[in-house]
Amino acid sequence: LKPPKLRCALDRPRLVRLATPAKQQKLVLICAAAGYGKTTLMAQISRDYEGYTVWYQVDRFDHDPAVFLRNLIIGISQSCEGIGNRSLQRLEDATDIGREGESIIAVLNNELGEHLDKPLAICFDDLHLLDEAKFATEFLNYLISDLPDNCTIYISSRTKPNLPIGRIRVQGGMTELEGIDLQFSKNELKDLLSEIWSLNIESSILEQLHKNIEGWAAG
Repeated sequence: LKPPKLRCALDRPRLVRLATPAKQQKLVLICAAAGYGKTTLMAQISRDYEGYTVWYQVDRFDHDPAVFLRNLIIGISQSCEGIGNRSLQRLEDATDIGREGESIIAVLNNELGEHLDKPLAICFDDLHLLDEAKFATEFLNYLISDLPDNCTIYISSRTKPNLPIGRIRVQGGMTELEGIDLQFSKNELKDLLSEIWSLNIESSILEQLHKNIEGWAAG
């Protein structure tokens, strides 16, 4: 539930602006292959966000719906003090998380709507690790559909989640960034080498390097 520390990372305000949702948008999807800087961008968004932020680093243990919901609620509770107590109690009382998950999320959305006094960003990193978990899609869809207007879900993933993306997109409810958006521009590559790594690279070599790596951040 803690975002990674940004060591030797170039600030990319261009991408942070692109990832800033329009009014009333509930979903920001950052989808690209490995090495395009999705986690770094999400961490910068989380750091600079003007409001509450929840960081959720997905891993293999989250294939248990009870673990998934508990981590989500605790993350919100830690960020927004006092919100999540009723949801956590509802989770504790549940006997079948798979069937009762939506009602638990309904309680959580009600708490957010009643008590949230600042905007909230919930950042799910590496959501592709839950591609095979049907419950995660159902829970997230329900969370997004009834989320209060001052809340936004940020998702980074190597694959597009099995959410009703088309419907959300048509309704104007999401911002989407892909690999082509995350590619380093020539100026960003120059700034990374000179400002972060203190390397002075000749312009001709910089040009060739940018061409060779095709903007791939890990490259």
